[in-house]
Amino acid sequence: AAQLFTGVVEVLPEHPYARQYLEMAQTQAGLAGHGSLQVDSTPPAMIQLDGRAVGQTPVTLNKVPVGPHTLIAEAHGVRLQRQIVIQGRTAHATAFVFREVEGP
Repeated sequence: AAQLFTGVVEVLPEHPYARQYLEMAQTQAGLAGHGSLQVDSTPPAMIQLDGRAVGQTPVTLNKVPVGPHTLIAEAHGVRLQRQIVIQGRTAHATAFVFREVEGP
């Protein structure tokens, strides 16, 4: 659609809606390549997405590229890892639960 409206803007640059429709089509095309991800944990944990620190839970990540990703949560010296797959224009949510380990 973005290519179509680019052509329309080139042919009819003064059309009152052509640029508006082009901008909307470009926005939608960008959204197709990204999703969002909400991460929570008990207790709160530091989160990494593909090896990059992104914050402490709860955290919401917008514009996560479509495709597979490695998600790591770390709390109290314990590290949990999970593989996730992000789909375009979709909100995803995941949660980590750290279980307490009792001493001997």
